[in-house]
Amino acid sequence: MNPIMEIKNLEKYFPITAGFFGRKVGDIRAVDNVSFDVLPKEILGIVGESGCGKTTLGKTILRLIEPTAGEILFEGKDVSTLGTSELKEFRKEAQMIYQDPYSSLDPRMTVYDIIGEPFDIHGELKSGEKKKVILRLMSEVGLAPFHIYRYPHEFSGGQRQRIGIARAIALKPKLIVADEPTSALDVSVQSKILNLLSDIQKEEGLTMLFITHDLSIVRHISDRVAVMYVGVVVEMGKEEQIFEKMYHPYTEALLSAAPIADPRRKRKRIILTGDVPTPANPPKGCRFHPRCRYAKENCATEIPQLRDMGDGHFVACHYPLI
Repeated sequence: MNPIMEIKNLEKYFPITAGFFGRKVGDIRAVDNVSFDVLPKEILGIVGESGCGKTTLGKTILRLIEPTAGEILFEGKDVSTLGTSELKEFRKEAQMIYQDPYSSLDPRMTVYDIIGEPFDIHGELKSGEKKKVILRLMSEVGLAPFHIYRYPHEFSGGQRQRIGIARAIALKPKLIVADEPTSALDVSVQSKILNLLSDIQKEEGLTMLFITHDLSIVRHISDRVAVMYVGVVVEMGKEEQIFEKMYHPYTEALLSAAPIADPRRKRKRIILTGDVPTPANPPKGCRFHPRCRYAKENCATEIPQLRDMGDGHFVACHYPLI
């Protein structure tokens, strides 16, 4: 199966300036030489600690922020080189669900205006059809018809996120980037939103990048998983490969920290030493080596490349766990 999206050597650096004239003195390497493919109709989970570059990666892929270098191929076209009119067409095919279900909605717009805005921008509907389509979208995400002329402040967090989801699927996109869409919600509401996203993905045949730091959510919803650490992908594979036979020491430590619902089961917690490095001055060689209990001399000097350990399970480590 040919991938719907190919990310090749993608970089996003934010300049660090100092002094009265704003002289550039360095870069924050938020996304640094990241490459992977996304298959049609799959959910790719992107997981890692806060500050590892997950959200920046998602926004760069959609060109909500401009990439520093690299290629973003969507159905064979390089998104990073698209002009204004071509980028507008790409927006119909790729949408985003944001983390904060309140700040992502205009407080001065009603539900009718928010969900209907994509149709206004792209001219997809006649005026007589618009309300019918909006009501259908509201029904799909579990909103009642009488909500149509209410404002965002009149809804709960879960309902606001449903509005955001309805807006994202309005134009029937092929790709959705969901940036921690449940992190601001209560646990009981999280499950409803996750089930809603899963149902929509299956019914519409969507491809989804699901960004989160919650490993239980990744395991529940993802087909494949990419693990990020300080701007780079350190491991990638099918969901069962990552959770049952991980190869990277960082993935091992990350999974050991995940809580287990059964109090009778115990898991040995791996405590990492040191702090997470800053992307403004990442370690040379393997970025995880200062905190890795398996590190050797060459880990501090040689950058490990992603290599296939079999069956599409990739790891960037000189000494993968066997």
